[in-house]
This record gives sequence, C-alpha cells and structure tokens, in this order.
Amino acid sequence: MRVWTSALALSLFAPAAIASVITYDFTGDAFYTLGIFAGQGTQVTGTISFDDRIVDFSPTAAGDTFSANLEPNSAFAGNFRATIQVGSAVASYALHENDVDDWGWLWIADDTTFDWIDYFFVGNQGGQTIFELTARDNGGVAVKPGSYGLTSTIEGDIGILDALDLGLFKDRAFGTWARRDVSYGPVIDSVQFAWTGISRSISVPEPAPALLLATALLGLAVRYRKRLPGP
Repeated sequence: MRVWTSALALSLFAPAAIASVITYDFTGDAFYTLGIFAGQGTQVTGTISFDDRIVDFSPTAAGDTFSANLEPNSAFAGNFRATIQVGSAVASYALHENDVDDWGWLWIADDTTFDWIDYFFVGNQGGQTIFELTARDNGGVAVKPGSYGLTSTIEGDIGILDALDLGLFKDRAFGTWARRDVSYGPVIDSVQFAWTGISRSISVPEPAPALLLATALLGLAVRYRKRLPGP
C-alpha cells in the first residue's frame, strides 16, 4: 500500500515539466521564389525554434543577443532550427551542436532610435542554408515588452515575442531562405517574403505526470479489489 500511496503523492505534487524547446509559427507573403519554391504560390508558413536554456552573450540595456554557437549555448544548438513551406515545397534545417561551422542568433533590440527583432542562422552541413526572419522600426517604438523589458533572460525575450505586433515595425518585416549546394556557391533554392505574422506554438504537456497518476490509481483499485471478500 505504501508504494502506491507514494506514487499517488508524486503524481499529484510533481512539478509541471518545463519545455526546453520554444517554437513559434510564422506566416508571410512571398515576392521571390527559386528552385523548389518556384511556382508554388505566395503563401509562406513555417516555424522557428530555440532552446529556453540559452543565455545572453551581450547583455546591454538596449539589446539581448542569444548566440546559438557559443558556449554554453552550442550544446543546445540542435534546438535552434527552422522550417519553411511554400505550397508543397518544404525545407528545414537544425544547427549542429558544438559545430563552429553552424552559427546563428536570436537578437532583440529596444533602443530609443530603433527596435529590431532578428532570428538568423547559417548552416554549412550538406551545402549551405541561410535563414533570416527580421523586423525593424527606426522610430524605436515597436518592441512593447510590457512587464518584461530587455532583461538579458530568455524568459523576458519570450514575453516580448509573445506580445509582438508586426504592424508596429514600419521599416521592415522580412524573411528569407536560401540554399546552396556548396558554401558561397550559387543559390539553388530560395524564397523571399514579407513577414506577416507570428504566434507561439501550442506545446503538448509531458505525459509522465498523467501516466504516473493513472498507474497509482490502478494499483490502488487492484489492491482494494483483492481485499474484498469473495462471493
């Protein structure tokens, strides 16, 4: 009985699992396509992801810079990835962990003269893949952090992205994906697009707490049934 009671207690009071990968869905309108994206229409959808354990390498009052390829972030670089789809054409890339040939960053600036959001990477495995999702406002009023602000913490920047209004970025909201067979060779697949929307993907809760609770309840039921008098 003690074992099942302990399991029940653990299932009820175990802390909720914290996701290590944060993913956002984005949308756009393509104005240039090449290779696999050519003739696929103009509707662009995709995702960007990063690890919630990355740290700011350039903490200032005006900007947060989370570099994916520098220690200790390079150990989580595999969670720095993007996918893009135009019609039936789909492409994706994830940075390789602890690989100096793959590099990128999540950068958010909140300055008096400009605000800037930039998610960017260059991957050099199997050719070269370049991706960027960027928005800039030279008026310096687009980043509205609310209760977060630029805190040099990924939690603060997640809050900024969650509240992001692309309509406030008057100078640029743009995205690009380009792939080459070899580094710095001719581009063979490309899409350039106006960035129109972003929202956090809904994460699926970890099943472990629910499974533990179900196991505990099943054990209690079986034990109780065995103690009932027979017919």
